[in-house]
Amino acid sequence: MRISGIDESSDQTIRNAFTTAFAHYDLYIPFFEKGVGLLKLNGVLSFISPNKYLTKRYGIKLREFLLNSTCLLELVDTSQAKTFDTASVYPVITILSKRLYESGHQTKVTVLDDSNFKLYFENINSAGSYYVMPEEFRENDDFSFDIFVKPEVRRIFSRFKTDSNNVGSYTRILPGTPA
Repeated sequence: MRISGIDESSDQTIRNAFTTAFAHYDLYIPFFEKGVGLLKLNGVLSFISPNKYLTKRYGIKLREFLLNSTCLLELVDTSQAKTFDTASVYPVITILSKRLYESGHQTKVTVLDDSNFKLYFENINSAGSYYVMPEEFRENDDFSFDIFVKPEVRRIFSRFKTDSNNVGSYTRILPGTPA
């Protein structure tokens, strides 16, 4: 449910209670924060939610909170599969633990479609998952959890960043059309 679906007083109460309630948030956002708050140290939490928090502006504070307060164990995106018969949604399963980040930890990422959806749930290790260092999410603009960018593409982008010069260092760039 979008925040526009509740009254202003309730919205303000939620914003005062949860640091992750940011911008035009969905109501599932504060549930993550509350769930982590209820967990014991080393406890594990799993949510099925819309995948929009992974990249949308209103998820910035939630992504930062998750990176600073939890160990992201796994992200399973099922938005490309017919997950629910009667709903048109884009779900992601987020599995996390309330423990400090451990050096070398990698988050397991799996993106499912109709071809591997059933197989994944029958045999968790068989669906073509890959791993991402949470630091990579930290380095993204707005802490974006860009799980659709595969590791080989990440390496190419990284090389562009480190092995390239900005075009502006070679020439002057002017906006508009020449007179």
